[in-house]
Amino acid sequence: TKYVLGLVKNKEAAMASYYSGKTVLITGASSGLGKEFALQLMNLSLKAKCPIHLVLSARSQSTLAHVAKLCNEISSKSKIMIIPVDLGKFNDPNEVSAYMQELDKKLKESGLPGVDCLINNAGVSSRGSALETDQASLDMVMQINFFGPVAITKAILPDMVARGTGGAVAVVSSVQGRLGIPLRTSYAASKHAVQGYFDCLRGEIAKARITTTLISPGYIRTSLSLNAVTGNGTKYGVTDETTASGMDPGYAARESLYAIAQGTTDFLLAEGKVLAAIQAKAQFPQLLAKLTSKRMKG
Repeated sequence: TKYVLGLVKNKEAAMASYYSGKTVLITGASSGLGKEFALQLMNLSLKAKCPIHLVLSARSQSTLAHVAKLCNEISSKSKIMIIPVDLGKFNDPNEVSAYMQELDKKLKESGLPGVDCLINNAGVSSRGSALETDQASLDMVMQINFFGPVAITKAILPDMVARGTGGAVAVVSSVQGRLGIPLRTSYAASKHAVQGYFDCLRGEIAKARITTTLISPGYIRTSLSLNAVTGNGTKYGVTDETTASGMDPGYAARESLYAIAQGTTDFLLAEGKVLAAIQAKAQFPQLLAKLTSKRMKG
């Protein structure tokens, strides 16, 4: 296998020390990497015998309820809250306000002071050339992948800063936020925007002892490509071979959670050849452009 599964004990201890007693809000928590974030935190809670509280958000209430049930079965001492959210609608201030009111209500009912760690994981991928992608499809990808995470981060940060206890903001970007390949124009654009925004945010909130971690994975075995949208907004509906042979989502979640706990700024989670391509972009941009353009031939 290309990836070594599992965490060494010192990493596990460091994670237990960091997450113990904290409240972690995860978007896109109903499946894929988001679901794995929740389950891995509960496994950590069980092994370390420390409560780790979760706020699980995604569009589907029923699917969130299933994930919450799995989490409660692993760690009965942890408090699990579910709040449905559709980041595609977070360009409406009323939607943001309603979500925050529900979050405040759930936290108070659970006796918790606030969110300590926000993991912006929800997202959508896209497939299609720039010329074939309509404006509505581009707008949707940008709203879910960029404007949505920005809106929820801006809504949660004031309380995190005011409490003065520090915290963490993490966002799941992609290696395509560092380099672009053909037929990913909308997706890469949204992830490049995420990279720029949260890089700037990091310096603004550092004095409040709030870390900002950008997680840039390569291919992970999730339904991301299956649920991707095409240039006209219809569902792609195909699991790409690269996705099917990607890294284990449990491994990706564990390593990402450790990166957040360590306050890592940029966490690149990909194969060596992908990391080499990112390096080549900085040092040999013309060569990389020629290599990526070959993907359109044949």
